[in-house]
Amino acid sequence: MGEFKDSALMKAFGQAGTGVFPGPSAIEKEIREHYRTVPHWPCRLGD
Repeated sequence: MGEFKDSALMKAFGQAGTGVFPGPSAIEKEIREHYRTVPHWPCRLGD
């Protein structure tokens, strides 16, 4: 587990399959195509 202050580094770990990063569901398709990732679960605020 780690904490990233640099979002680019966090996304690099997620893209490499060694981490996860949050992203808005409204642009899920773009995130999947750009970073070649797969969604793991939806995250809902307020639950």
